[in-house]
Amino acid sequence: MAVDQTRRSQLYGQLAGAVGKEAADTMFDLLPPTGSDLATTAGLAELDARMTAGFASMDQRFAAVDARFAQVDRRFEEIDRRFELVDQRFQEIDRRFELVDQRFQEIDRRLERLEDRVDALTGSIDDLRGEFVRAVNGQTRAMLLGVATSVAGIAGLSWTFASIM
Repeated sequence: MAVDQTRRSQLYGQLAGAVGKEAADTMFDLLPPTGSDLATTAGLAELDARMTAGFASMDQRFAAVDARFAQVDRRFEEIDRRFELVDQRFQEIDRRFELVDQRFQEIDRRLERLEDRVDALTGSIDDLRGEFVRAVNGQTRAMLLGVATSVAGIAGLSWTFASIM
């Protein structure tokens, strides 16, 4: 049965009559007010059991989260290992590109030397062409002069021969 304020007042009156007002006041100061919930040993034991079960459940959840983090860590380690392999492959590709660049530089040097040779040959060809043209011109003049002289000589001989006959 719940204790209400009326019953508390009746108890106080009876206690004050039996032990005195001062002792009744002291006694009621030590008692909790009406309607307050006092903790009992059984209630505390029940609370302890629920908290222990709750902490055990939290421990299990944390263990599951730790296991998942361990899986994620293993996956990241695998990803890191793969990235290292990719980095090594890129380094090899970079090394190969450097070799290709060196080969292209060598080809460029060879082409420049070839261009110099072609330029030298072109100059030589131009010189040869000039000499050839001069030689042909000189020879043509000599032949024309020879032909003209021959024609003039034959004409002179023909004239002379015609005059004699």
